[in-house]
Amino acid sequence: GSSDTNKDHCNKTVDIYEDVTSPEVTNQNIGRPLTCSYRFRSLKGSPRDFVLRLRFKKFKIVDGNAKTDVSNRREPGMFCGEAEQPQTFISETSYLKVVFHTDNFTDQ
Repeated sequence: GSSDTNKDHCNKTVDIYEDVTSPEVTNQNIGRPLTCSYRFRSLKGSPRDFVLRLRFKKFKIVDGNAKTDVSNRREPGMFCGEAEQPQTFISETSYLKVVFHTDNFTDQ
């Protein structure tokens, strides 16, 4: 069913070697708010100071802040906009949670 599709893509814990993508646009979610999170877990037995490297292969938010000087200085870790080239984020801990949120989910 449609609820299975959401479970495949959202709000789950994933292995550090797994690729994740945004959910598919469906009649149930198009134009609606969507919050999607992924918790990346390090391998069992990893040292406590183990860090995670997250690579964004493609990232695009059409409704960004191109006309303002809004940045992530006040809220580190909040990103908006577009990345054409792969971007790498290195965590400061062995736990990493990525949350995507949109007020209006579309295929754009």
